[in-house]
Amino acid sequence: MTDALPDTDVFAIRKRTRWVLIFSVFPAGMGLTATFAATSLAAKEMTGNDALATLAATMMAIGGAVAALPLGAHMADHGRRSGLTRAWAVGIVGAALAFISVLTQFYPLLLLGVLCVGVGQGASLAARYAAADLAEPMHRARDIGIVMWASSIGSVLGPTIALGGAGWLAINILDIDELAGPYLMAILAFIIATIVVNTKLHPDPLLLAKELGSATDVKRPSLRKSFHDLFTHRLAAIAVLAMAVGQTVMVAVMTVTPLHMNDGDHEARIIGLVISLHVVSMFFFSRIVCWVVDRV
Repeated sequence: MTDALPDTDVFAIRKRTRWVLIFSVFPAGMGLTATFAATSLAAKEMTGNDALATLAATMMAIGGAVAALPLGAHMADHGRRSGLTRAWAVGIVGAALAFISVLTQFYPLLLLGVLCVGVGQGASLAARYAAADLAEPMHRARDIGIVMWASSIGSVLGPTIALGGAGWLAINILDIDELAGPYLMAILAFIIATIVVNTKLHPDPLLLAKELGSATDVKRPSLRKSFHDLFTHRLAAIAVLAMAVGQTVMVAVMTVTPLHMNDGDHEARIIGLVISLHVVSMFFFSRIVCWVVDRV
């Protein structure tokens, strides 16, 4: 029986799960920020309109938000591996659509593609919680922080490589638009993440945690009741408001900065470097915060 697993086996599975997640979120993070860094520039190239350019970039956040509930429900029923694999597969499709949009200069296809990449972002956000499924109660935040750091390394490298090396490859080797390069890079990154999770995330951490009795397995409340409970609980409402404000500031900065620098005639690789530095600041303190959470 699974619930009779020795502690040594649970420890080994926990460690293996953590490494699988690290080696999947690392490339996925590169693909996500590569897409983000290129999208506002690609949209501006297609439309010549700053508002439409920022709209395209925010579609990634919208895609992640739209995917959150169905992705969470799917994972609750079928496990982390199934959910991550499917969401990152949608990300592959999205990056491919965005790549085609750059080649054809068709703006609506870019919106659809980046929206689908946002679903992949939802998977990357959910992956960090997979690290906590089998974690010891006092170390859940620490394990989440470790996976976040792995994701952040990929996310930091993504914009610089996308608007540097991938852009150079697109122009000089493939003889296509420079901004198509980042989307090719995103396709490859999501493929790697999908393969790693689909082939290596065994046993599934959430399903195993349920069998071991370390995960809550109760009937899910309705969506209406969930929102009611969320917004009528004072501390939960404050937390959601804080997260919403922080997300608004972050997305605003990341969407406008490439356009501002592009208007100032900065090279694409320099724009990618600045976005990378922004991502460093987003994640640099995550380990410290998680350490405090475990103790306070």
